[in-house]
Amino acid sequence: MSIDFDSLFSGAADDEYVPDDVIPPRGLVVAERAKHGNDLVLEAHAFLDSTRGLPMVVFVETSDTDPNVEIFANAEAYRIAMDRLTAPTIKEALAWEAQRISERLAKWAPRLDELDGI
Repeated sequence: MSIDFDSLFSGAADDEYVPDDVIPPRGLVVAERAKHGNDLVLEAHAFLDSTRGLPMVVFVETSDTDPNVEIFANAEAYRIAMDRLTAPTIKEALAWEAQRISERLAKWAPRLDELDGI
């Protein structure tokens, strides 16, 4: 097996080899068993609603000309999602994202609080 030195800096070298015919498991990770069958469904809906329309993650990459300089690679996606005229900083994007998720989860709070009482 040869080493792809480019992947050493991207984190891909840390990935475990998985054959193409193996489907990785996917699902919702939970801390405890659900008390009722619909609990996980409700939590999944709350999560999906809280992140709906948001860019998936702040993506930072190094500059092609200087590897010591980091670039907010998907700033444009956040600018559009935030409905701004100028691109946000990483700090602004993360704060906006946290605020949106908090606001959306707040409307789910009464229903999610009911789960604790069951």
